[in-house]
Amino acid sequence: MPNDTITAHFDVTGWVPTMLREPLGATSFDRVVVTKTFTGAVSGESTAELLTAANEVGASYVANEVFTGTIGGRTGSIVIAHGGVVAGTASESFGAIVPGSGTADLAGCTGRVRYNRDAEGVHTVDFDFD
Repeated sequence: MPNDTITAHFDVTGWVPTMLREPLGATSFDRVVVTKTFTGAVSGESTAELLTAANEVGASYVANEVFTGTIGGRTGSIVIAHGGVVAGTASESFGAIVPGSGTADLAGCTGRVRYNRDAEGVHTVDFDFD
């Protein structure tokens, strides 16, 4: 998959928060276990562990996510390290496949990952493979 970009849809199928600490003013701090189901050019499931901070104005998170399934016809598992910041309706994310984390047909995969959510709430992910 060198120099390929693959975009896929996903649904959040689980969201289990646990409070990490008492809020700081209006900002809450949680650990969240998130499960997702991917369809399209990326098919499979993942579980992510997020650390979040959120208030009425904005939010942020950092995460490690284990994906198992098929990407561009290749099957296996990878670990994705990612994060993001939300300010009102604007958001940006950053992420990467953890080098050396791929198994089976996904062994050796490297690249960047971006998670997106449009105004209608549809989730997509972009994999930019090196």
